[in-house]
Amino acid sequence: MSKTQPLLSICIPTYNRSQYLKKAVESIICQPEFINTDEVEIIICDNCSEDDTKDVGLQLQALHPSKILYHRNEINIHGANFEKALSLGNGVYLKLNNDTLINKKNSLKIILELAIKTKNTTNLLFFANGNAATKNEIVECRDFDEFVKEASYWTTWIGAFCLSKKDFENFENFNQNLHLFLSQTDVLFRLINSKKKKVFISNTTIFESVEPKKKGGYDILDVFLENYIGLLTKEMQNGNLSAATLKLEKRKLLFKFLLPLLRGIKIDGADSNFSAKNPVTRIFKYYKNAPSDFIRFYGAYTKIRFISTYKRVHAPVIK
Repeated sequence: MSKTQPLLSICIPTYNRSQYLKKAVESIICQPEFINTDEVEIIICDNCSEDDTKDVGLQLQALHPSKILYHRNEINIHGANFEKALSLGNGVYLKLNNDTLINKKNSLKIILELAIKTKNTTNLLFFANGNAATKNEIVECRDFDEFVKEASYWTTWIGAFCLSKKDFENFENFNQNLHLFLSQTDVLFRLINSKKKKVFISNTTIFESVEPKKKGGYDILDVFLENYIGLLTKEMQNGNLSAATLKLEKRKLLFKFLLPLLRGIKIDGADSNFSAKNPVTRIFKYYKNAPSDFIRFYGAYTKIRFISTYKRVHAPVIK
């Protein structure tokens, strides 16, 4: 790797997605800020993949041996691979990047400009990709309540996560809530609240997410109702989040995220991707104190399931 400290380490945890990984890395290394400077390095952290990720990773490393590091774990360490990928970065800032995330033409320029502006501070960076509530290019959040209002459930997105190497090295028990499948969100929340850090949100659209053939492998209601809402509820109880903001966030989560997602997944029983067992009963548990929201959800959900069943029953038979 480069002898001088780069400003940015783009850390890519990956598993069995070699074709996506190659495109993700190529979208970074073609940019002038990568080619012409030593400000950016790429860390590929392979979670003991069973496909040809090793071959792809080594080929990419050979293209820029001083700027790309390929590392392969001896065993699959599951969600702990996020921390491992970050630990291998040398940059002033360490940013996670999904192995399916394509960086658009000016992404490095925009990321580096914000990193330069804030590198002598103790603030956090968050790349909302156009999804923040306030449609400014840069949004400064002074506390946790303000951050949740702006970033909403996008706080769970891996590609938005960025912290300083100093904060990473001084942070204890990174994986203490690994079982939640939201370790990056948990770490982000703890940094803001326990360390009293501000967050600079970059809201310019600089990424494109490619939908892989297989993703998830967990129950979305476990992760986003029980775990994500559970984290927010804990912060409300600790005085970091207002009841009004939590109520608003639960409404956003239900109608803007969960309801659309429930259109396309197997509802009862797990499959190779997402599942959502007993959604009506479980959603009622979390929204019974907001009856109008639940009734609105139930009506929309019932309509979705009816249309889905109708299309399946009346689909033309191809002989």
